[in-house]
Amino acid sequence: MITLRQTGGLALLALGLWLGWGSWLAFHQYTSRMPDPDYLAQLQDPVFLVPGLRALLAVLGGLLVLLRRPGGALLGLASALLTAFLAAAIIASGGDVSLWDNHAIMAGVLFVLSLALFLRKRTL
Repeated sequence: MITLRQTGGLALLALGLWLGWGSWLAFHQYTSRMPDPDYLAQLQDPVFLVPGLRALLAVLGGLLVLLRRPGGALLGLASALLTAFLAAAIIASGGDVSLWDNHAIMAGVLFVLSLALFLRKRTL
């Protein structure tokens, strides 16, 4: 039987996979326009590194919660903080609201989901 905590982990996993898909799509669109792309150099660019890392943290956190291992809520919180940092960096650079609003909303969703996972006890 799936617990409420595992349902939260499943939501975190699904959200992380969705964020990862968006990051991969942006990376693919950017590198497909280059005549001879250097993929490793492009992955080191913070524009692709930070969104990819937040997605990876959310996916790993969701998997840890589903497998009933410790640390899933902490990885979800790290993903939320990284997403909030990304929104704050876009705001600080003078970006239009259309560039940062979805990051701010996603940070809130990840934070609430992580908070729910922190408050829900792990069962064996």
